[in-house]
Amino acid sequence: MTHLFFHLSRDKKLTEELQRQLDALSNHNDDSLAGLELLDAVIHESLHLHPAVPSGIRRLASAEGITVTDPMPVSGDVWH
Repeated sequence: MTHLFFHLSRDKKLTEELQRQLDALSNHNDDSLAGLELLDAVIHESLHLHPAVPSGIRRLASAEGITVTDPMPVSGDVWH
């Protein structure tokens, strides 16, 4: 959450739009908040940039690329 607020503090336009959408809600319950696509996008992007659980898996392939063989084990995070 700290990173989310850090990024919002640096983008006044985004913060104002998110605040406008939140202010327009009559109830702040799970169902109404789930319908806010911008809120969902902001949360997911914050978690994408700063995962709650660090992992050692690189997110980018090398400049040479990677060849996928059959079979090829693929590791990944199960928490996301």
